[in-house]
Amino acid sequence: MGILKKDNVLDLNQLQERGWGSRLTIWRRVDRGELPKPFAYGKAHNSKKYWLKSEIEALEAQIVSRGEADV
Repeated sequence: MGILKKDNVLDLNQLQERGWGSRLTIWRRVDRGELPKPFAYGKAHNSKKYWLKSEIEALEAQIVSRGEADV
């Protein structure tokens, strides 16, 4: 994956701000495969989780191209 910069990743709060739903909704979307599984920088169970911004932007572009109004 290489070195990731903060500008290239999104955390749970940023996904909420982008309209992906509440924390619970986001995790349900991950479980259903609607969102990719996040990664963590640490190995602890409570390490902060991140998503690649490019993957989320690609999903958002697909949604827009399909004409879906709500994420």
